[in-house]
Amino acid sequence: MSLLKKIASAFRRTPPKQQSQRPSHPQSVPNDVADIIQEVGYDVDFLITRLNHPGKNLQDRAEKRKDAMQRLQELGPEAEKAIPALIEKLFAEKAPERKLAAETLKAIDPNWPANNEALSQLPFLIKKLGKGHLTANRAMTVLSKIGPAAEPYLEEVLQPDGASDELQKAKALRAWNRVDNKSEGVVAAIRHILQKADAKLLLEAAVETLAELDRPETVDQSLLYPLLDHDDAVLRHKTVKAMANYPAIEEEGLPLLFKLLAAEQEELRRDAVALLQKQDAEVATAFYREIVFQHGELQREDIEATFEKLGFIFSKSTVEEFRLRKAKFIDNLSWYGYELQQEMERPKRLLQSVLEILNAKSPPDPELAKALMTCFEEHEGLGIRKACVELLAKSTQEKEEVIPLLVQQFDRASGDLRPLIIEALTELDPDWVHQPVTVDLISKLTQQLNTSGTVEAAEEKLLSIGDRVAPVLLAELEQSDKRVVRQKLIELLGQLGPAAVIDVEQLRRIKAGCTNRRTQEALQKLIERLE
Repeated sequence: MSLLKKIASAFRRTPPKQQSQRPSHPQSVPNDVADIIQEVGYDVDFLITRLNHPGKNLQDRAEKRKDAMQRLQELGPEAEKAIPALIEKLFAEKAPERKLAAETLKAIDPNWPANNEALSQLPFLIKKLGKGHLTANRAMTVLSKIGPAAEPYLEEVLQPDGASDELQKAKALRAWNRVDNKSEGVVAAIRHILQKADAKLLLEAAVETLAELDRPETVDQSLLYPLLDHDDAVLRHKTVKAMANYPAIEEEGLPLLFKLLAAEQEELRRDAVALLQKQDAEVATAFYREIVFQHGELQREDIEATFEKLGFIFSKSTVEEFRLRKAKFIDNLSWYGYELQQEMERPKRLLQSVLEILNAKSPPDPELAKALMTCFEEHEGLGIRKACVELLAKSTQEKEEVIPLLVQQFDRASGDLRPLIIEALTELDPDWVHQPVTVDLISKLTQQLNTSGTVEAAEEKLLSIGDRVAPVLLAELEQSDKRVVRQKLIELLGQLGPAAVIDVEQLRRIKAGCTNRRTQEALQKLIERLE
């Protein structure tokens, strides 16, 4: 018997006679009516309508809808026809409602995306792809779960002559790629977008999808080249990531990537560096050498192009004046100052990128090593100096020239750069501390231990050399006749680590020849600690 017939039968009974006195307690609901009420509460059609209950207020609405979903969960597979309505609730405004809808779908059918009831909502989901990014992303997630059954619908959206808008097409392409990233239809759609589309939204979708393909080479790499020169930095960056998915970069595309090595956007610059580090081509090697030999300076043609871009009237002498006295020249052109400074930074970023690429290659030859030393001396930027030091550490053929340069720069360098210089020196010569140039530097720093205003810096530099400095400090202690210097050297020796080689017998000899009581006491403490 249907639910409606049951209700009619329950209420068709003869009503009870009127009683003169009111009953002392309410009459109970007949059992069959109570059963009907219970059945109504679990009727799927009724519960589907309750999923969109308007409620008296927001709280009442949320409670009614929550109750309906919980009852559908209890029904399990019997509530199968509620799947389409629950899919719609995946796009509800409130997150708790969306979450409960997802839980209810799983309770009804753990494999609900493959259920025929779910497939009936494919047109609804396709429409949602064009309804704003958040909604479209939710639709993409559901479509990717549904899988291959969604492909014909997605393919229709991506038809060149279709009426779908840009957002819908972009999201459809991403969804299709999630469903099957080996589909020829996806590849064909990417090709068409790269060849014909101008909209940034579609181009981004195409390159992002291309970056995820198993075989990106099925799309001609040259279709990406125009995007490397696009006005939008985000699109250029995504294009670089897509090109990183190719086995190798064609020579034709390398010059366009070279330009990105000077990009202001740090992530874009780094990704371009990472991509080119993997490429081996003669044209690239020649380009890198040329940049290093230019030492990160603006070239004449760059200066002229900059002046022309700024609308600045210049002559041959103007260019020469700029090259010789950049800072003063820029100060005198305050209205051009910022733009000129920006242009001057570009070759520096390019040089740093090239140095980072070369660090992933073979050690520099002697000619390149000399150019690197010049770059190091001419630039104060930490990025360029670090990259130079890392490369010079590999220049074993030129170590006789490189070691004195690095030791000299160690004295001048900031605290951030010193550990890297020490590492490079150790790689070039594990015994670099005993090189004459190093001994001279340590002697100079030792003398500064007796000079007001230089003590702390000298101590910091000596300690940064590490335990290997111990024998040289001990020699300085033995030779020095200045009480303050001797006491400072004893303190420094005491601060060295367990790897420091300190000759206790030499300390005893120094103590024996010492006439200052405080110095003798300090030496004795050090000796006792070492024994």
